[in-house]
Amino acid sequence: MTKAYNKDDNDLLFAVGQQIRYIRKMNNLTQEQLAEKAGIKTSYITGIENGKRNTSLATLNRLTNALEIHPTQLFQYQNIEPVSGDKFQTIKQIQSYLASRSEEEINWVLKITKETMETFDRIRESSIK
Repeated sequence: MTKAYNKDDNDLLFAVGQQIRYIRKMNNLTQEQLAEKAGIKTSYITGIENGKRNTSLATLNRLTNALEIHPTQLFQYQNIEPVSGDKFQTIKQIQSYLASRSEEEINWVLKITKETMETFDRIRESSIK
């Protein structure tokens, strides 16, 4: 017997599924590879990604371990420009460095990064002229 979910449930299942698909693709993994790493069936991954499966917390934990992310990342839906491959891995590495730092330290890193990127942009613009 299939349980009927309300619209809010369906929206959440779909959003989490899309987030899993996004992170999987950014890690250059197929559904089959993710299923193998997480120890679950490929068809179950398909159902989760399509918002058709109401999975357990234990399965979500296996997926986040296989994707090498913190579980909260499944609920951080952001309209960010997709990145892939090495760029995604580099961003993950930067995030891991920052995770244990204080908010003040992170703000300093942000300020330095912003100033550095602005300098790069100015140099690039001056070389084009």
